[in-house]
Amino acid sequence: MTQEDLKEYFNYDSNTGIFIRIKKTGRSAKINVRSGSLDNEGYRQMRFKGGVYREHRLAWLYHYGKMPDGQIDHINRIKDDNRICNLRDVTNSENQRNSPMNKANTTGHLGVYPRANGRWCAQISGKHIGTFGSKEEAITARKLAEKSNNYHENHGKGK
Repeated sequence: MTQEDLKEYFNYDSNTGIFIRIKKTGRSAKINVRSGSLDNEGYRQMRFKGGVYREHRLAWLYHYGKMPDGQIDHINRIKDDNRICNLRDVTNSENQRNSPMNKANTTGHLGVYPRANGRWCAQISGKHIGTFGSKEEAITARKLAEKSNNYHENHGKGK
């Protein structure tokens, strides 16, 4: 797959993140309509020349002329928002640093949890940061660790 192939059959609007098919590739392909559909994980995908591709990877190819080196992170964590300003090419480790809060979290803060003795612990990436006298101190320590470990500002927020 090349950028030229993609541009021959589709228009991509980098401001909306939408692909429009402009040339038929098969009997069922409709032109001048939005391409693709949602997959079972909530990402947009589309069929092209016998393959199925996630649109965020094709948006990268269309815009930059090459497939991403790593994973594509949706900065705002909306899986079908394929505007180029919302996409970044990252390693798996970097992508994990822009994750939502786990549904099982009971404290409202990632990496902060109470101890039976009334103290609070903070950790990051499975590493112990420290034990603190208050939840607020543990939260502050965790936030400092996030900053020094280059976590994305959206990490742990939203869904």
